[in-house]
Amino acid sequence: MIEDRLPPQSKDAERSVLGSMLRHNPAIDEVVQLQMLAEHFYFDAHQKIFRAIVDIRNGGRPVDLVILGNEITARKQLDDVGGISYLADLWDAAPTGANVRYYANIVLSKAAYRRIIHAAVELAQDAYDQALPAEELLGAAQAKFDAIHNRTPGAGAHHGSVLFNKLLDEIDARRSGIRHAGLPTGIVTLDNRLGGGFGTSDLVILAARPSVGKTALALAISRNIVADGKPVLFVSLEQGGVELMERLTASVSTVPGVRMREGNLTDAEAMQISEAGGPIRNWPLWVSDRRGQSAAQIAACVRAIHRESGGLAAVVVDYLQLVGQDDPKANRNEHTGGAARRLRDLAGDLRVPVILLCQVNRAGASETEAPKLHHLRDSGEIEQHADAVLMLHPKRRAQNYGEPDVIEVNIAKQRNGPLGVVELEHYAATYEFREPMPPM
Repeated sequence: MIEDRLPPQSKDAERSVLGSMLRHNPAIDEVVQLQMLAEHFYFDAHQKIFRAIVDIRNGGRPVDLVILGNEITARKQLDDVGGISYLADLWDAAPTGANVRYYANIVLSKAAYRRIIHAAVELAQDAYDQALPAEELLGAAQAKFDAIHNRTPGAGAHHGSVLFNKLLDEIDARRSGIRHAGLPTGIVTLDNRLGGGFGTSDLVILAARPSVGKTALALAISRNIVADGKPVLFVSLEQGGVELMERLTASVSTVPGVRMREGNLTDAEAMQISEAGGPIRNWPLWVSDRRGQSAAQIAACVRAIHRESGGLAAVVVDYLQLVGQDDPKANRNEHTGGAARRLRDLAGDLRVPVILLCQVNRAGASETEAPKLHHLRDSGEIEQHADAVLMLHPKRRAQNYGEPDVIEVNIAKQRNGPLGVVELEHYAATYEFREPMPPM
């Protein structure tokens, strides 16, 4: 049924864009700033004319009917575009170049509709053919539509004066204490090092060897954020949701997790757990615990919860090396780097910091050696895509039950702030992270 219908297009809008570019050469730059490409035009003749106009402009020459006619003739495409008479018609199609942005947005919108239709038809055919398992096809669908979204041009560049005014507003807000420069973690010493917390749109890597406390720290930060009424999605690719809730409940109630697993609780401990349920039930916390999710599937889940929650404050993904593959042909390095890049793009698109847990490789697996950036496992792209990298290392292990480990949090990379080390106490029994008490 779809194949019998003409795809969305506007011949008049396309002609008006080309006519505006011919009449007023600065309109060419305005259209290019909108990231318009030849493929956004539906008609082949218009694609050829657009390419010729942009190439002439890029070559430093002015564009007019004579120069354009000569260029298209040299390309042996004059008959393809309807001859000189059609170029003259384009000149008449736009009496001024002042409205080029209006016409260009119509053309871009029609192109986006065509890409959506094309993707939908392909997906429908794959669904009829059952070419992939249903879950994989859902992931492929999300990837296709994410790609369309990423290729749909935005508003172009911002004038420096506009950005400077926004900066002044930010500075005034920070000075007056209205808001932090970033999303606070709730750990004061760490926030001070991070300039107020995690930046909007940041990809934050939280890396360590196994059993050092990555998940516990991520959960502690999540707890602090949701306790402030800000929604968080925790994507757990290793632990089930109930197990994660056990950790959270232990940290709130101070009842050790091992006591909960044994089930032999005292009445006082049972009461502590029950009382912890009061705040936990009211916190805007979502948990996705489906194992093997690909980056595309995680992105789909994040977008859905972002809409449902009214806007997420942060996303935690635990952890990178367990993210499933979108492309089964990619090697491990390509897959890991691609997943980090996709999650970074997601953070930028939704303007929500993504805290991505990551393992370090065996070269950084020494108990005595603190891991470095080059120890990030599987791909050098991880460091490249990250806005901040926090690496955990046990400075001192507890000697007695109930005593804390001392964990160094090394800010090994921070695009917009200083590097440095923060020491925290990790109570492994209750999965708590606390700031050390100042010396008496």
